[in-house]
Amino acid sequence: MLNKIIEILFPKTCINCLKEGKFLCDDCFAKIKITYPQIQNSNFCALFIPCYLHQNPILRKAVHKLKYSFYKDISLELSELFSKFTLPKNAHIIPIPLHKKRLKYRGFNQSEILAKNLSQPISPILIRTKNTNSQATLSKTDRQKNIKNSFKINPEISLLKTTPLIILDDICTTFSTMNEAAITLKKAGFKIIYGMALAHAELKH
Repeated sequence: MLNKIIEILFPKTCINCLKEGKFLCDDCFAKIKITYPQIQNSNFCALFIPCYLHQNPILRKAVHKLKYSFYKDISLELSELFSKFTLPKNAHIIPIPLHKKRLKYRGFNQSEILAKNLSQPISPILIRTKNTNSQATLSKTDRQKNIKNSFKINPEISLLKTTPLIILDDICTTFSTMNEAAITLKKAGFKIIYGMALAHAELKH
């Protein structure tokens, strides 16, 4: 009932055209060009990435709203970008974890809520051990140093080492974070590892 009252008083409006109903209406979602960027990365069996971020101003705005303006419900529309992919059977999704301090501040993990909109099982097998600086303003080399040794395996989660895993992040630029996550999983004995993100972004510096 409370949610219905809130929706009446503060109806959802599209972040692009301001049409009521959704945070990203069907017409504006259709304007997000699916590009399937070709990216080679030896840490992954395959990468499921539908877009180039810099080519999609609507997508850039939507991701920013999700991460920094707390528009959690926009994840429902953003997750639809993955609908064209046939994901590996029996694969578990591993959302990139936030450090507990950042999670407390933000109140949610954007990668986790994206994962919850998909049909694959979610396994929080990675724990963030370092409250790293934001990667957004760092060079490729500094990103790698910043994220190094930032993850460990969650001892409370038990998975067979033959389980296919899909590391899910919102945006990938240099792949420093996803690579570090993959390295942690490989050291633990997992061999079938995929990567997934909404978009690939260009490094601007």
